[in-house]
Amino acid sequence: MIDILLKKDESFLEEVKNIHPNNSMFDGYELFEIPSYCYKTKFPNHQKNKKSILDNISKMKSGEGCLHHLTKEDFTIPRNYPRLYSDLFLPNLFEISNPFIERTKVNNLTFFYFQYQPNNKDQTFLHHHLSGNQKSNTIFSGTYFLELYDPNDAIIFFDPNEKIGYRPEIEEGDIIFFAPSLPHVGPKTKYSKTVITFNFYID
Repeated sequence: MIDILLKKDESFLEEVKNIHPNNSMFDGYELFEIPSYCYKTKFPNHQKNKKSILDNISKMKSGEGCLHHLTKEDFTIPRNYPRLYSDLFLPNLFEISNPFIERTKVNNLTFFYFQYQPNNKDQTFLHHHLSGNQKSNTIFSGTYFLELYDPNDAIIFFDPNEKIGYRPEIEEGDIIFFAPSLPHVGPKTKYSKTVITFNFYID
């Protein structure tokens, strides 16, 4: 990761201890921490499309919220169900992702939104994007911060040992690209937050 974009932050570690209440699953291995990447830029046409995308999301049925106990998400909805926000989201995603697409020659993607509400149930869930079906072939992942009122509500990345966390400096309208193997959490939020997460993969 690029140090200038990141700050070490241990203030949330108590909050996420319930993820691995004992030691890290990697404690039995000799660890060599090798820097990963986290690219950040602005999502095209954010101000123009934000309200319309949120309106379209509000018209969709909600998923089961199985991973993050969220108020609304479409991660658990079948992939053939219409994503009403896709017409506004996808053209801008392809535009800003073009350097990654050209370099990696990916040929498919999945995408889904998560909406967080303040003072909701525990929303912390440590995960990566290398598990399950086609995501095992994921080459790069990312998140678009469609609605974000507090930068501390954005995302927390972990070193491979899952004991040191980093918060990229993120504001609403940013998009980040990161290695799918990089552990991260969506922290419990103080304010409303809506993100659209995506995985580019090779069939």
